Amino acid sequence: MAKTKEKIDETLGIINSALTILNKYPALDNARESIDFQSSINPLSFLMKLFKSTSGYNFVIKIIARFVAYQLPVIENAIKALLLAQLKGMLSCSVNPLLAKKIIKEGIVFNINEIDVSDLLKYSPFDKKVGNYFYFGTEGARMGDLKNSRDMNAFIWCVINESHRRYSWKPSKNKQDDEFRDFPSDENKTKKTERDKKSDGILTLEYKESSSSLKDAEGKRLETHTPYTNCLHVFIGDARENFTDGKKLFDYENQLDKTNDYIRENESKIDSKQFEREEFETKKQTLDDKLSAKEIDEDTYKREYNSYVTQIEQINKSISGLENTRQSLYEDKRKFQTQISKIIDGGLKYWEGITKNYYYHKPLIKFNYDYIASLRLFDEKVLAAKLLDSITGILTIDMNLSFKQQLIREEVKKMVKMVIETDDAEVSDCFFTFTNDDYDAMSRKAELRKAGLLTLNGEATSAVKVNAEDILYHLNNISASANKEEIENIIEGGLIDITKELSNVNYTEDETINGGVRINIIENLLSELAYVMVSSVLSPKIYLLLLINLKVMGAETNLTIEQFIGNYRQLFVNIVRAIRDAILEFFVTELKKQIEKLADDVRVLLTNEQVKYYTRLIMRIIECFKSHGDEYDFNIDDVDYADIITEEAQPLNSDC
Repeated sequence: MAKTKEKIDETLGIINSALTILNKYPALDNARESIDFQSSINPLSFLMKLFKSTSGYNFVIKIIARFVAYQLPVIENAIKALLLAQLKGMLSCSVNPLLAKKIIKEGIVFNINEIDVSDLLKYSPFDKKVGNYFYFGTEGARMGDLKNSRDMNAFIWCVINESHRRYSWKPSKNKQDDEFRDFPSDENKTKKTERDKKSDGILTLEYKESSSSLKDAEGKRLETHTPYTNCLHVFIGDARENFTDGKKLFDYENQLDKTNDYIRENESKIDSKQFEREEFETKKQTLDDKLSAKEIDEDTYKREYNSYVTQIEQINKSISGLENTRQSLYEDKRKFQTQISKIIDGGLKYWEGITKNYYYHKPLIKFNYDYIASLRLFDEKVLAAKLLDSITGILTIDMNLSFKQQLIREEVKKMVKMVIETDDAEVSDCFFTFTNDDYDAMSRKAELRKAGLLTLNGEATSAVKVNAEDILYHLNNISASANKEEIENIIEGGLIDITKELSNVNYTEDETINGGVRINIIENLLSELAYVMVSSVLSPKIYLLLLINLKVMGAETNLTIEQFIGNYRQLFVNIVRAIRDAILEFFVTELKKQIEKLADDVRVLLTNEQVKYYTRLIMRIIECFKSHGDEYDFNIDDVDYADIITEEAQPLNSDC
C-alpha cells in the first residue's frame, strides 16, 4: 500500500512538474477542488486523476463516450469467452453431462422471479418513458417483431406477455423478418425423418400461468413435483408445436399484433389529451388567484375562464371518442385471441419426437457455446442510459423500485468496487461481507435515491427532481443506422448535459455552476461504467443460461442475486476483473497519447529555450569580438596563388 502511494505521488509529481514547465493547467470550470490523491488505490480513480491533470474533465467525458461507441464488441467477446470458460469449469471431467432424453423431453420449469432478480422484465420495451431504455432494437417495432428480436431480454418479455404458443430463439443469422418462412407447419416439413438443425432453434420458451397446463416436448402432460405459478417453460433446442393450420394461425397472430399496436397508439393519445386537460384545469384554477391579486380585471377573467372551459370540453369530447375506439379495439383483440385459441387448443397440432432434436445426446457445453454465441451482451444506447441512471437515478426513480431492490443495487456496486481494488487471485468467503456501517451507508443512500434525491458520497446534495425524458432524449438518436462517430457525439452530449444540469441545481438565479458537484460526478464515471457493464451481464438472458446449467447438474436454482453471487463469487469476480482490465487497457492507451503530447510540448519548449540560449551566447561572443576593434580580423583572405579552375562560359555539349 505504501509503495503504491509513493508511486502515485511520484507519477503525479512528474506530471505536475511538466505542467508547471509549460504553465499549462487543465480547466476545472473555475471550481475549487478538494481531492485527496491518497484516499484510495482504486486504479480507475487514479486514472481519472491523471486525466484531470493532463486533459481536464471534459476530455474524460469524451473518452468515456468513445469507449462506449467503439469498444463494446471487444469487451463482449472477452466476456463471452470468460463465461464459456467458467461454465466449463463448473463441469468437471467426470461430470460433463450429455443432454439426454429426460431434459430434452421435459425441459426446465422456472418461476419468472428466478431469472428476473433485477425486475427488468416487469417493464415493457414499448414504454417510451423508461422501459425502452432497458432493451435494444425495439424502436418502431411491433409486438410480433419481438419474437425475432436480437435482444433476448426483449424476446423473453414477449414470450411472457404476448405469446400464445412456443417460440424458439435462433442464431442471429437465421432470424427472419417474415416469421412464416420458418413457421412450424406441415407446409414447411419436407423430410419428417430429418434431424433438426441449429437454425431451427437453440432453445424454445413458453409461458404458462400455472404448471398444471404444461406439456412436454411430445405433447404429453408434464407432471411437476412442485406446483409453479408464472411458469417459464424452457426447452433446449426446437420444441415448437407443428400446426396443421399454421398459415391461418400466423395470419391471426399478425392481425393481433397490429391490433395491439393500434391499442398502444390509442392509449398514448388518451394520455396526451388527459395531460393537456390537466394543464387547462390548472390554468383555470390560477385565474382566481390572479383576480384576487388584481393582476387581471373581471372582463379578462371571464374571457379567459370561458376559453379554458371551451377547450376542456373539446378535449373531453376527443377523449370520449378515443375511449370508444379503445373499446372497439379491445373487442377486436378478444376476437383474434379466441380464433388463435381455437387453433392452438383444437388438437390440430403435433410434436416431433425428441430424437430429432438437434441437441439430443450432445454435450451441455455445445449448447452453452451456441447460446452465448447467439447473444448480444451490450448495446450503446442501453449502456449509456444505465450509466446516466447510475449517477442520477433518472430511470430507477420513475421505476419506483422497492427499498430492497435499491439496497441490492448498492450492494452490487460495493462488491464491484471491492473487486476493482484488489488483485487477489482467489476470493475468500468473507470477501463480500459488510460491516454494520456499510449497510447503514447503503441503506441511507437507497432511501435517498428512492425519494428522488441526488446523492454523492452518501450525502444528499440536492433535492432536485430530474426529468428522465428530457435527459434521455439525446439517446433516442442512437438508431440502428447510426455510425460510431454519431454514437460517440450523442453519448458525449448527454453526459455533458447531465453534469451541467446537476451542477446548476442550487444556482438557478445567476446560472453559475456548482463545480464541486460536477467534479464529483465525473470522478465517479469510470467506476459507474464498470458497474453498469457488470449489471448488464447479470441480466435475465445470462442468468437463464446459468440456471439451466445448474438445473442440468441437479443444483439449486431458486437463488436471490445475493445468494448466487455468494455461491459463485469467483465467476462474479472474474467478470468484474475482465471488465475492469478492458476499461483500464483502453483508458491507459488514451492516457499515453495525452502524456506523449505533454512530453512533446515539454521537449519543444526545452529545445526552443536551448536554441535561444545558444543564440544569445553566440551573439554575446560576436559582440565581444567587435568590442576589440581591429585587433581581430574576420575578413576572408584574398587567395590568388591556388590552382583555381575557371568555369566554362558555354556548356561542352551544345545540346544541353
